[in-house]
Formats: sequence, C-alpha cells, structure tokens
Amino acid sequence: YAASTTKKSDAMMVIARNVTERNRALAAVEYREENLRIVMDTVADGIIAVDANGNIEMANAAIEGMFGTSPQTLIDKHISVLLPDFKGAESKNFNDITSKENNESKLSGVPELLGNRADGTTLPVEVVFNETTSAGRKCYIGAIRDVTARKTYEDRLRTMATRDALTDFANRNLLDKRLGDAIRILNHFKSMGISISMDDFGTGYCSLSYLTRFPLDSLKVDRAFATNLPDDRDALVVVRAIVGMAKELNLNIVAEGIET
Repeated sequence: YAASTTKKSDAMMVIARNVTERNRALAAVEYREENLRIVMDTVADGIIAVDANGNIEMANAAIEGMFGTSPQTLIDKHISVLLPDFKGAESKNFNDITSKENNESKLSGVPELLGNRADGTTLPVEVVFNETTSAGRKCYIGAIRDVTARKTYEDRLRTMATRDALTDFANRNLLDKRLGDAIRILNHFKSMGISISMDDFGTGYCSLSYLTRFPLDSLKVDRAFATNLPDDRDALVVVRAIVGMAKELNLNIVAEGIET
C-alpha cells in the first residue's frame, strides 16, 4: 500500500501466511472421506442415511444392487420408496417400526420387512436404524440386508424337514405338528358340546394312538369290515377287537354299511 497519502512510493507490504498445516488437514479430511466412501461402496449390506423427516441424504452402492435404484436418484426422497412400512412415519418412530414383534426374524432376531424394487417386485430385508447427531442435528443411519437367499434356504430346509424327498408328501414331523393343532381344535369343539366321531376306523391313516389322543365320543367301523359279517371270519375278529376297545374306552360304536 502507499506509504503516504501525499507522496507516491514504490514500497509495498506483503503479508504471507503459512497454510501448510491447513492444507495438510484438508488433505487428511479428503483422504478420510475417500476411504469412507470406498468402504461404504464395498460393504455388502445397504447403508442409508435419513434426516429427521425420513428423507434420504446418502445411500451406498449396495442399495442399487438390492433395489435397482441408483443412490443419486434416491437423494431427498422419503425412505418409504424403498421400505413401505415407513410410509408417513417420522424418523423418531423408526425404532418402533423395526422393533415390531411380528417383524422379527426367528433366526437372527433382527427386524424383517419387505422392500420395494424399482421393477415393482419385493424382497425380504433385515433393517436396523441407529440415531446419531451431525452438525447439531439428528439423523438416522440404517443398515439394510437382503435376506432373499437365506429365506430360500430356510424354505428348502423346512421342506426337507416336513416333506418326504421322494413323494413330497407330509412326513411324520409335519403330521405330528398338524395332529397337535387338530387336537386343540377338537378339544375346543368338545367344550362347545359337539360330539366327535372317528370315521372309517381301521383303514387309511387311522392309528390306534388316536383313540387315546383325540377327545372322541364314538367310532365308525369302516364298511369294509361290516358288509361281510358274520360270514367273513377275519372281519369278524377285527370288529370284535374294535368293539372291545371301544367299550373299554367308553366310546359308542357305529357300523357303516348296515342298511335298515
């Protein structure tokens, strides 16, 4: 600057500031941000950040692989475009939505929801949101995992455990489970005063164990045994045995195929 207001001068004052540390700090910040971006984009799970209104602020590359929508197009859109369960919800209610008892996966214990893909199809996902504070405001970081493959394996294991591999018919495990359900229903009917009879006793899938497990009032002897009585000696022996068991169990007897 001029040394005097009345006299010209060639003198100048130069102020220099050492910004080495500032540049080093900025470079370090950029390096950390780049590393964070690389980590975020290589994580297999979807990572998403939303503001207090539920609007998306950030999404990683895995989100596109799951939902078919690029992270850039999701910015400022509501989280419900990906997870319909969050429609109309504020972020303060996120934990309530993801902690619903009926949404919890039996294997992982992590809340399980349905996600919407860009093509209109759905996929099962596990979702966890955590609250954090950035620049004095609250935001929510969500981790989203596609469990389609795991659900497929679960279904296969369930089928293997309850179905015969050769015939695909229900095996003993599934029959036992359904039998328990049937007994509970029959007991409910019995409490309502409804009489219960076992039809076609002695044929098909009928088991002697049912006589002690079911709340029965009567047995209906299959007509295959009754129609040839008393000429068929073998049938007579079977019917006598059934009648004897029924009497001991205080059950009524009905013989099918007898016309009056």
